[in-house]
Amino acid sequence: MIYFSLSKVNYNGKFMKKSLITVIAATALICAVGASGCAGPTKSVVALNSNWFSNTTFKSIQPTFINTADNAQFSREEVNYDVKFVKSEVGNITYSVEYAEGGTYNTIFYAQPFDIESEFVCSEFKESYKDAAKKGITAYFYKTELNIPSVTFTCGTERETFENQTQVTECWFLSVENKLQPLYAKTIEKCATPAALQANDLKSAYRLVDCEYVNYYNFNGSAVKTVKTDNLAQTNKETVTVKENLSEAQSTLFDVAQIEIVARAQNLGDGSFSQGISLYTPASGVNGYILTGGPVLLTESDKTAFTDILKPHGLYEDLKDGEGNSKGLQTTAVTLTYNSSMAGYSPSYIFTAVNNKRNNAGRATMVKAIIPIAFSHGNFEYNLKSIASTFWNE
Repeated sequence: MIYFSLSKVNYNGKFMKKSLITVIAATALICAVGASGCAGPTKSVVALNSNWFSNTTFKSIQPTFINTADNAQFSREEVNYDVKFVKSEVGNITYSVEYAEGGTYNTIFYAQPFDIESEFVCSEFKESYKDAAKKGITAYFYKTELNIPSVTFTCGTERETFENQTQVTECWFLSVENKLQPLYAKTIEKCATPAALQANDLKSAYRLVDCEYVNYYNFNGSAVKTVKTDNLAQTNKETVTVKENLSEAQSTLFDVAQIEIVARAQNLGDGSFSQGISLYTPASGVNGYILTGGPVLLTESDKTAFTDILKPHGLYEDLKDGEGNSKGLQTTAVTLTYNSSMAGYSPSYIFTAVNNKRNNAGRATMVKAIIPIAFSHGNFEYNLKSIASTFWNE
């Protein structure tokens, strides 16, 4: 649904020129990524925390978060957001884009035994899972769904509206102690998206998308197979790509369908941080990114609204300052960028701060996200609306 352009990072500090590509980002991006198993001697390994648990130092998967038939204490996380379109003050001078009100963004997060005989493991990689499967594999499952009622493109006197803009992502990945290594990811998107920085007429202002990407990873994270299905293509509707290895990664590698969870696993305390990660996309291969973050102040109206939603679920701790006054909701922002010295697509995710690693009341709940729309058309803002259920609190 949300598009961006990327360039491939040269880790000598330069950027290798590459034609601009449009890639889906919901989580912020549409893609496939390798995993931490391909670490080489010079590879940077990221530091991660289980910030969605009460005790963030717990690296494996909390038993009450695992969905099995006999787990009476199982509880998954479901969080719902309103989506607001905020038009750029500068704007695009050649055409405009307007997204209708009433958008929604919903997430589901839990863990479950991972079946290697399921659709989530392709036949080529099944052998790599067999030894681990003998002991049993439990993996996280994360699903997002973005829905926008309509989008309208205007260029000069021409105008066209497209209904029902949707993007759904699903991904499976291992625990923090296994560096959230991806196992499987899928993105389905149907939308009209901005197509260029400058448009001469309405038809050149947008691009229609109706496609599916499925990414399969082998268990040691050294290879990925991507199957792309383009339902609008006249020929070759299905393209299969096999990446033999993911050795180009200079840091721990993730599938960007996980990006909100990866951001949530950062150091969300009261200090600032910066950490490099690697992402692999079917369109541009392995790329380097930087996650930066630190405390952020919300508006008073946002703080009040989000606090009212969090409190009934036990996800708010009323901290006091030295004089005994309430500090209000404490939040931390995490921003994804290509490189600290390169401007570009930079989505930001805002979480409740982790003030106590062993009594993490807020569970680092994402309360807001700001997702840029390509070609200077503004941002989407996701604002916390409701929590249908949350983690077991003990």
